[in-house]
Amino acid sequence: MDGAKKGPGFATCFPWKNKSCCWANTTVELKKNIVKNILHLDWEYCGNLSESCKKYLLHEACFYFCDPNLVKWKTTGAYVSELPICSDACDKWLEACKNDKTYSENWMDDYTLYHSKKGPIKTNRPCRTFAEVFQNGEGLCNKVYGLAFKYERSSNCLVFNFKGENPNDKVVPAPSSSS
Repeated sequence: MDGAKKGPGFATCFPWKNKSCCWANTTVELKKNIVKNILHLDWEYCGNLSESCKKYLLHEACFYFCDPNLVKWKTTGAYVSELPICSDACDKWLEACKNDKTYSENWMDDYTLYHSKKGPIKTNRPCRTFAEVFQNGEGLCNKVYGLAFKYERSSNCLVFNFKGENPNDKVVPAPSSSS
């Protein structure tokens, strides 16, 4: 999709401006609240996040909402499964957030819980550092959104941010093990 057709301008997520599946108003909301008003997740429930962590969360949110390549991994509904996230991206994400705190290791379950009205989410959960909850970048990517992300060591992997042409255009899903 052509980003210019989506509105007067992107507020963030600039790598996807000209080839995107998100609207300009989505980027305005992402810049303002990351995903708080979109997915109803309060990432700062355990205290203010560091600027480095916010930066990585914004890159990840832009990737998730705007990268048209994710459709290659689409499952039922609007979900994706086992997006091969480059190990380096996962490791840098954990490094950026390691001292920040979260209450959950699986934000996708919290999102589902909130929207199925079985919540409220967050109750009786201690706040712990990302390093305590996820241990390493592999733990972060393999747990944070349930089965949506997969820590990938090969070069056939997706990145959260880029300059110029989108390298994710060249990434292909792994052959199905059921074949």
